[in-house]
Amino acid sequence: MIKRYANMGANQFVKDFRRKWQVKKVMAHRQMVMARKDKQVQKDAKVPLENVIQDNLHKKETSHNQLKATISKFGDAVLGNLYSKAELVTLSKGYGLQLNSRANKAQLGKSRHQGKCEYTFPLESCSWITATGNTTPTW
Repeated sequence: MIKRYANMGANQFVKDFRRKWQVKKVMAHRQMVMARKDKQVQKDAKVPLENVIQDNLHKKETSHNQLKATISKFGDAVLGNLYSKAELVTLSKGYGLQLNSRANKAQLGKSRHQGKCEYTFPLESCSWITATGNTTPTW
């Protein structure tokens, strides 16, 4: 009788342990799925450089407002995640920011929030971003 009672207690312990382990696994998987979903939402919110090039409004106001909305929604780190280094350099030049050529993507993404820019005015010197796709300054 005592042996049977001990077996029942051990089996219940194993059952509870497996249930807790399964809950941990499900929660970890759920977090991974949500992280993937967040990344996809950020990727979908990206303002393609082609849209900036084709923006015909004065000082590219539409593109500027879309960039502001993306940054306000996802935070500062989103630029380094969404854009390549060449795209970040092009956008930074469009905002008239001085760049360090050795800066990495994270530094380029944050440099737009330091100093004079802070996304409070549209792209100033974007006459060099033309519909032909030429992204080298003409000055």
